[in-house]
Amino acid sequence: MEPIQVTKPTPKVKVVLVHGSWCDAGIWRKVLVRLAKRHQVYGVQLPLTSLTDDVEALRRLVERIDGKVLLVGYSYGGFVISEAVPKLQNKVAGLLFVNGIIPSEGQNLDAALGGNLQFPSDGLMLPDGYGNLWLNPTLFKTVLAHDASDADCAVWLQTQKPLGLKCVYEHVTTLGYKGLPCWYQISDEDRILPLAAQTAMSAMVNAKVLHLPASHASLITKDKEVAKFIKGAVSELDLTL
Repeated sequence: MEPIQVTKPTPKVKVVLVHGSWCDAGIWRKVLVRLAKRHQVYGVQLPLTSLTDDVEALRRLVERIDGKVLLVGYSYGGFVISEAVPKLQNKVAGLLFVNGIIPSEGQNLDAALGGNLQFPSDGLMLPDGYGNLWLNPTLFKTVLAHDASDADCAVWLQTQKPLGLKCVYEHVTTLGYKGLPCWYQISDEDRILPLAAQTAMSAMVNAKVLHLPASHASLITKDKEVAKFIKGAVSELDLTL
C-alpha cells in the first residue's frame, strides 16, 4: 500500500512585505524566498518620495490581492503600514513590524525618532540638492548592518534608494494598528533604532515580540528567524478567519 500523502492547506492570509528607507523590495529577498515556498507573498515597491505616495503604492498593490493580508513593515515601513490600514478596504488582518518605526498620533518620522535628525557632513544621512537623504558609505556598515556580510552591505549601499525629506516630515493622519493584532521583531543590537525605543513601540501596540541578537539589518542577517516569525503570525491569523 502506498503511503497516504498529507497536503498542508494553503494559508488563507497573504503576506505583503513593505521595505524601509534607502532600499527597495529587494531587501526582503532572503525572507521572501523562504516564505514563497508555501505562502502567497508580495513585495511592494515604495517610491520613497512622501508618506502619501508610499501609502498609495501599497494601496494599489493590496487592491490587486484577493482576501486578507498581513502587512509586514521594516523600519520606516512601519510608518507606511500604520498609515495605510484605513485605505485598504478592511483587507488587513494584522500588522507585523521588523525593527519597525511606529507613530503615535499626529507624529512624523522625525518626531518618532526623537526629533534628532541632523545632517552634518559626517552623519549617517547626507542630503543632496534635490530634497533627498542618502546613506553615508563610511558609517553605513557600522551603524546599520554591523553583522551583515561585506557582500550584502556592498549590494545594499551601492543600490540604495534615497529617502525623500517629505517622508521624514509628513505627519500621519491615522493609527491603523488600533484594534488589529500586532507582532514585533526586536533587534537587540540595533544601533540606529535603540532597544528602548523598539520595546516602547512594541508595547504601545500590544505586540507579540520576538527578540533577535541582530543589527537593524535582521531581515538579511536573521532571515530564517524573521521568516519563521512571519509564518507564525499568518498561522495565528488563519485560525481567526
